[in-house]
Amino acid sequence: MSRPNLGLRLDSGRGTASRMDFGKIAFGTLLLAVGVLLLAVRVGFAHPDTPVLLLRYWPLLLVAFGLAFLAGAIKNPFLGCFSIFLILGGTVLGLFWMHALEKRGKLPHASSSLDLRRAGISSLTVRVHSFAGKLDFMAADPRSETVMIARRDAAGDSSVGYSLDISGGKGVLAWPRGQSLLGVSPLGARIEVRAPGTIPVALSWTGRLASLQATFARLKPTHCVLHEIFSTARLDFDDSSRPSEIRAWGFASNLEIRIPADCPVVVVSRSSLVLRDFPSDFEEHAPGRGKNRIDAAEGRGAPVRILVDGPFIRIKIERMPVTAVSTQEELEWQRLESTASRSLSPSS
Repeated sequence: MSRPNLGLRLDSGRGTASRMDFGKIAFGTLLLAVGVLLLAVRVGFAHPDTPVLLLRYWPLLLVAFGLAFLAGAIKNPFLGCFSIFLILGGTVLGLFWMHALEKRGKLPHASSSLDLRRAGISSLTVRVHSFAGKLDFMAADPRSETVMIARRDAAGDSSVGYSLDISGGKGVLAWPRGQSLLGVSPLGARIEVRAPGTIPVALSWTGRLASLQATFARLKPTHCVLHEIFSTARLDFDDSSRPSEIRAWGFASNLEIRIPADCPVVVVSRSSLVLRDFPSDFEEHAPGRGKNRIDAAEGRGAPVRILVDGPFIRIKIERMPVTAVSTQEELEWQRLESTASRSLSPSS
């Protein structure tokens, strides 16, 4: 019985190792890198614009795949390993680079400013759709006639994605500009809108698993329309920035409204499943606890009308605390009393 030729088998094994297809290995490495990158973005470790940043250096992929195919042709494993290192190393370097820039606050955000005076706009309506994201709505700088929209989860070179339509002096600022196939906005987008306080402003917000923080101070709000599903909205306004009407429709959502201490309010609950949390000065003006229940509170000026509809939507109203305001006469009287008390005090 003859012995097997071990040397021949070893030579065959070396030939198989030298004929490794580095092109396929590089392609598999690219799929692995893309999967890790998307997972890092999804869990919140990587900045959402990291894939966009890395796409700028797409010629590096041509270099990596060229080296991989060349390594297979000339049977050079060093070039093959170097091509794999370019793909994985570039991905890891991009992840940590964007993460470090965001942590140090050196990553600019995408923003746009529109001069409404030049556009001839006399009133503005802001419409925002949020899906698992957040909207911050507030006033711009005093005496400013520009509206600013920024996306806080995107880098400065990303498109904000808004549209501005003007008709008859009325402007409609909408975000996002285009709807997806499912009719929802980008997942997890954080939008900030700063509106001017020189023209009337209306807010229309649609939230799905989202949140809204609207501060109407120094603005001229006319009305506010909210469509909430599993979402949370908070509205704050003062005596000089009262909206005439607030409409809220939703399902399993929460609405909190902070009003001035002497603001009159009329709340109409159009659903029997609306949950209410009002201050003690609110009184029920309609009998029963079914549909179209009316709760109202008296105050100074025109009342703010709030209409709430939808099952399991909770509305909570909170009054601002009364702050003491000293007039010029009171301050002068306090100064005279202080002077008199010092003059009447016994000298040492």
